[in-house]
Amino acid sequence: RSFWRGPPYYSEVGLIAAMLGGGGAVYSGGVATGGAVPCAYTTANGGGRAMVGGAGIAGAGMVAGGGGAGMVGGRAGAGGMMVVGGGQGGARMVTAGGVGAGGMTVVRPGGGDGGDGCGTTCATCTVTTGPAEMAYVGTGQGDYITETTYKFVGEGAGMFSMISPKRSILPQVGCVIALVLVLILVILMWPQPTTTTTPLTTYEIFTTMPTTPGPIVRKICEFWGDPHIKSFDGARLSFYGDGEFWVVKSEKVKIQGVYMGTKWTHGLAATSKIVVSGSFVNNRKIVVGSLETGAITVDGQPVLTGFPSTYNMDGMATLRYDANGELVDQADHTPASKKIVHLDLPGHVTITVMRWKNYIDFKIEMPHQPGIDGSCGNFNGRVDDDTTEQIMERIGARVADGDLLFQHRHTVEFTPEMQAMLTQQCTGVALSKAQAECGQELPAPSAASTNTMNSCLFDHCFGYNQHALRTAKTYGV
Repeated sequence: RSFWRGPPYYSEVGLIAAMLGGGGAVYSGGVATGGAVPCAYTTANGGGRAMVGGAGIAGAGMVAGGGGAGMVGGRAGAGGMMVVGGGQGGARMVTAGGVGAGGMTVVRPGGGDGGDGCGTTCATCTVTTGPAEMAYVGTGQGDYITETTYKFVGEGAGMFSMISPKRSILPQVGCVIALVLVLILVILMWPQPTTTTTPLTTYEIFTTMPTTPGPIVRKICEFWGDPHIKSFDGARLSFYGDGEFWVVKSEKVKIQGVYMGTKWTHGLAATSKIVVSGSFVNNRKIVVGSLETGAITVDGQPVLTGFPSTYNMDGMATLRYDANGELVDQADHTPASKKIVHLDLPGHVTITVMRWKNYIDFKIEMPHQPGIDGSCGNFNGRVDDDTTEQIMERIGARVADGDLLFQHRHTVEFTPEMQAMLTQQCTGVALSKAQAECGQELPAPSAASTNTMNSCLFDHCFGYNQHALRTAKTYGV
């Protein structure tokens, strides 16, 4: 190891340190004329001597080569190292050479009069000393990464534990709710069962099980005498006044009757004839009356003129006239005198008419019809609302002129027996009520007829009485 000192006129002394090769020595060179001052010189030469020196020219850098004279701008030989230095008085710094085998250069900056080369060149020079330490140099700049390891020291003895992270179940709950909503929407929007029939094909598509129609329920209404009536619902009622009445009034089936008094009934009415019509028989008219009223007719033309006989009405109905069948009223009739007309009509409607000299008894058997009402009742299963008064309140006391199926009105009679009975037994509040109701129920111009009004009053006052004939007889002549 050797030190070189420069002359005292320099502001700063350069420090030279050299690591020697095997057996080598270092010498210090002199100062060149012109005052050039090197910042530092070092050399190493394995196995030989190297000389640092050589004359220099002011402003030129000095370079040492291994085993020989320095050369400006030269490169050190094998085993040598370049000297970094600067000139004085505006000289440039020159760096040349590299570290050879066994040598290393440490440079300290220096300075001189008028020179700034050494100070500028050596401003960032550092020396590595001591053992290396791990330091953060930036992402992607170093050679190492950190790792963390844990050691089990016993339950409750350490600072860390294995803890499962908590997870939110809101996504699962949301999915379940969404699924439920979708199922509800599917159920609500599912098409309702329908029955589809494709015409002109050999199959039918049913989404519901076909059902077998239930049995047709038919009920019976019976008329007999003067006239006593048993309605479809089993009520007992009577109509004693003369005129045209609704027997059955419905949308399709229409049956009207003429109620007329006889000398045997002391003026109290009995059924004289009936007419059957309506859309169920294509609005054709079938008229059947007592023996005194004349022939049985269809649309005004006589039919069943022989006894027994049969008439086919355009294939939709059959009319028969014979002595077969049970009587509605067995009183005062012998089997040999039976003359019965059977009407087998569409819609499961059957009418049986027993013809007597001046009146008829008959029986109607049929299923319920929409809007049905009349002297046979309203077919609703109730007995209490099939009274003479209630029926006349619902459909009128007599058939209106616009609804009349017969060709004309019939003469209304009011016998002295009936007048005496009305005067003595229908008085006060009962008479006032009957007058008010008949004023509303009788169709014009029938209401203007005194006999028609009295017949209506008689029905209101005595229609409930099944034995009015007995009472009328007490007023007979």
